[in-house]
Amino acid sequence: MFIIGDPFDIPSKKKIYKLASQYKLDNDFNNYLIYLTASADLNYPPAQECLLDEYLKYTHLKQDHSVTIHFYQNNKNRSYCCNYLGMIAYSEEKLSIALNMYRDAIIEGNSLAMVNLGIMYQNGEGIDQCHDTAVNLYKMSLKGGCDLAAVHLGHMYMEGLGVKKNYHMAKTLFEIAKIPDWETYKPHKMVTMLATTNLGYIYDEGLGVRQNYEHAAKLYLWSVNQGHDVAMNNLGILYHEGNGIKQNYQKAADLYKRAIELGNSAAERNLAALEKSLNK
Repeated sequence: MFIIGDPFDIPSKKKIYKLASQYKLDNDFNNYLIYLTASADLNYPPAQECLLDEYLKYTHLKQDHSVTIHFYQNNKNRSYCCNYLGMIAYSEEKLSIALNMYRDAIIEGNSLAMVNLGIMYQNGEGIDQCHDTAVNLYKMSLKGGCDLAAVHLGHMYMEGLGVKKNYHMAKTLFEIAKIPDWETYKPHKMVTMLATTNLGYIYDEGLGVRQNYEHAAKLYLWSVNQGHDVAMNNLGILYHEGNGIKQNYQKAADLYKRAIELGNSAAERNLAALEKSLNK
């Protein structure tokens, strides 16, 4: 049985995390979670991120968070813990708890919590909608080095929400998130995926740049390969209409269907319109 000793040095944290990864490859999810939690308990960021992902996806864990909540409440990294608990509460639609947890995390300087609270203000979830506050939170988070904030702030500039509409600024922010400093860190794939899809949309619609369907298609394709439903729908439209790429109804239909499987309602409408036009 694995016994956690104290103290652990950084190499030991990494070793525990590597052991957890090996157990996952071996499909031994019980030991995987034991080792993963042990590494996270020692404040090893990659392990904490993986444990968070597992709970949010419920991949190998039950939805009863009591054990993990106890673990994180006793963790010294209060900023990370509060944001984590806020994300759990948000996923279970306990919005008042999520708001309080995100606020506590922000007091501790957590830049991801700033984004999460900004989203709630942007959408009016559990609190009065306020785009100005959302923008300020995204800006604070971006100053703290959170790439996800660049994606959300770029969206605000693109739509003119809480700020004057500015496509050039939106493009710049999406590029910040899409092309990080690979020498210092590797961003979460989701951030790059969202930024790339949004950049594709800017070139697709010609928002502040010369319209370029071909470049948009390349950007969408990258995000499609990462599993982004919006990119699947948008690339489907380009194939449907033959913009920037050779018209191909079959590829358009396939992309729409993949997006629909991921819950994209726009793709449902686009597929229906495609099938209707082909049946005339």
